[in-house]
Amino acid sequence: MRKITAECTIGGLLHDVGKLLYRAGIENGHHAPRGAKWLKDILRNRDDIKFGELRNILNCVHFHHSEYLDSAYGSFAVSVDSPAYIVYIADNIAAAADRRNDGVDKHYDTGAETEKTPEGNHGAPFYRYERLKSVFNLLNENGTDGVYLPRTLSETANYPSNTLRNATQEDFKHLAQGLGKELQIFFAPENEYINSLFGATELFFSYIPSSTSHNERPDIPLYDHCKITAAVAACIAEYLAENKITDFKKELRRNEKSFKDKRAFLVFSCDFSGIQNFIYTVESKGALKALRSRSFTLELFMEHVVDEILDGCGLSRANLIYSGGGHAYMLLPNTATAKDFLRAAQKRVNRWLMDNFGAALYLAFAWRECSAYELQNVPAEKAPYPQIFRDLSAELSRVKLSRYDAEALRSLNSRGYDAGRECRVCGTSDDLTDDGLCRWCRRFVDISNDALRRDVIIAVVKQKPNGERHFIELPDVSGEGARYAVFTDTNGARGYAASDFGVRTYSKNKPCTGLNYSTNLYMGDYVSEKEMALLAENAEGIRRVAVCRADVDNLGRAFIEGFVRKGAESAEERYRYQTLSRTAAFSRQMSMFFKYHINSILAREDKAVKPLELSGGGEGGRNLLIVYSGGDDVFIVGGWDDVVGAACDIEAAFSKYTEGALSISAGIGIFGEKFPIYRAAALTGELEEASKSIEGKGCVTLFDTTGHTYRWSKFREGVLPKVRALAQYIDGGDNFRGKAFLYRLLSLGRRAGTDRLDIARCAYLLARAEPQEKQAKEQYARFSANVMQWIMDRNERAEFITAAYLYVYLIRQRSEEPNDV
Repeated sequence: MRKITAECTIGGLLHDVGKLLYRAGIENGHHAPRGAKWLKDILRNRDDIKFGELRNILNCVHFHHSEYLDSAYGSFAVSVDSPAYIVYIADNIAAAADRRNDGVDKHYDTGAETEKTPEGNHGAPFYRYERLKSVFNLLNENGTDGVYLPRTLSETANYPSNTLRNATQEDFKHLAQGLGKELQIFFAPENEYINSLFGATELFFSYIPSSTSHNERPDIPLYDHCKITAAVAACIAEYLAENKITDFKKELRRNEKSFKDKRAFLVFSCDFSGIQNFIYTVESKGALKALRSRSFTLELFMEHVVDEILDGCGLSRANLIYSGGGHAYMLLPNTATAKDFLRAAQKRVNRWLMDNFGAALYLAFAWRECSAYELQNVPAEKAPYPQIFRDLSAELSRVKLSRYDAEALRSLNSRGYDAGRECRVCGTSDDLTDDGLCRWCRRFVDISNDALRRDVIIAVVKQKPNGERHFIELPDVSGEGARYAVFTDTNGARGYAASDFGVRTYSKNKPCTGLNYSTNLYMGDYVSEKEMALLAENAEGIRRVAVCRADVDNLGRAFIEGFVRKGAESAEERYRYQTLSRTAAFSRQMSMFFKYHINSILAREDKAVKPLELSGGGEGGRNLLIVYSGGDDVFIVGGWDDVVGAACDIEAAFSKYTEGALSISAGIGIFGEKFPIYRAAALTGELEEASKSIEGKGCVTLFDTTGHTYRWSKFREGVLPKVRALAQYIDGGDNFRGKAFLYRLLSLGRRAGTDRLDIARCAYLLARAEPQEKQAKEQYARFSANVMQWIMDRNERAEFITAAYLYVYLIRQRSEEPNDV
């Protein structure tokens, strides 16, 4: 990374730190010089940092507003090639689209004094203790008004609400002091520590609004605004360097409008094909660990490719807009260097994938040139910003349809095949080991326990580890050969980082700040047991496991046009909220839910979500394992009862998290512990599709596709109360009030829709089961009347049948098979 690009990235990430200090009451005056002074003060005692090394970064913070940049003179003079000019225009590009009058006159009944002096652009009065609004308030024209209290980012989700207390100076002071301590420990003006800076700013900036103006909508977190500013600044620095432009004052300040019209940027996207088949190609023995290994490996592949592309374009993770579900978006500079690297990287990556996995995996690349005005959606009547993503989607589809050239096809067709030996898992005949596995399936076995650990730290190195089995080979992206991801610990990672062959370090769900080139990867990694037999053994009632596959409905459409106000009269109004910063905030919130917050939900540690229990009150974490959770979909396996409960918990938490702006559809299949997992995955996928086929979606389908599909609210309010009613009146034995009675009632209920005589038979059966005791008789009469009402109503009859299935599983003995239900 060029020195100026690193300075612009760091300066962009910290340019608005003064806003936090302003709210914390730590420094006086305008947030720009206030932030620069604070940074200089907290780093003053660091003997390893000289002021000269910080000058450009401090200038980026101090002079990122025009009134300071234009009036700088004397000892404060800013040279024409200062990166402050780059951060100035990057801040303008990142924020201009968001700094629009919200169009609503509000009464701020917050108990604190409104600032009388303008504290920012447009001369708008600012409210010091404004709380961050949820980005989901506006998504899909949701119309909600939830806010967050200022706090650090943590595994437990911060849910928006409109009933929260007011924010206080102490809330912000706590965050500012925490950030100061972090920076004092690890901050350095080199690009090696930029990822540590990301971790710190994300930790402390995630629930602070970027703007606190009464006239602007405060739903962009300070972190997302600063990150986009850093990304835009880095792209501009690379663009200027390649075009040998050194007078930044002239190019970016005097000719600002002209520059914004230049296509200086690339919006890049890549997308994996073949994920489902790759993950679910496993045998029954050790299936869960194999699934998790494959899922983990794919995630690592994508993160590695992302980082290699960013390195090849001279950038950092600031320029990653989104990564999840085998898909990624990045903001890159429109330079010949970047384009040449992307073209070569696409060929190298896919050649490596083809050499290792044949045609099973393919990574499509697409990019679109754009200007700053297009990123700002100017002119609004042409809607250039959403069109960028439509064009990218179309180009990805085109690339996937013609993925292999003649050379690649010849290579695929020339691959050898040993008709006598095949890998017992994936079927390939290449490089088989003595135990009948190919080298990759052998590798997935070797790393299976490592991938399930909660304290994973991975060092990416240039040399293949000698005698080490706990590593994964990574694709060749840069042309310098394959890389290797070695599972290690913090000390080992530091050793690799200090060596000549260390490349970067990844940690999982636990930032390693201060470790050079270290990136924290959020991953849904909850696990209670690693074997199907143990999950089945710990299930309530019948010894069965369940598979749940769930997916967010219409996420692609929400990503492209979720913030469009379709009923607006003017183009300006229609697209006023369709902005790069808002896209970044939205996509990050989605990733955090499925890659991070889901762990505390399944551990029953999220106190904002009341766990749903089919019977009794569960303690401790759910009896299940996350196979995959990221982007917008989830795949979990576990004891059948906990999987049903967990699916409901995830949906309830997601609805609360997004304020109902998005929905989830799911399929839940129940299987024996020895049932092939790849078949269970496929069958559950069909259940998920059944849920998504319902108009409006937002459904769950259980067991099979014939009559067990419900809206989530109907499942909770219709099916589950019937399960509890059955549990109250059926004793679970084999007597006249036990399983035999329930099976007979269930059989008649199934037929009642086609044969009305069976309704009379139901009434007779219920009458015969009436108890003799007076008190029990009265209670049973209500139950009997309810059952008759359920059976006579088509919708309630379906709910009763599903409830009966669930209750049968709850009371089944371990030796019983459910096939007769």
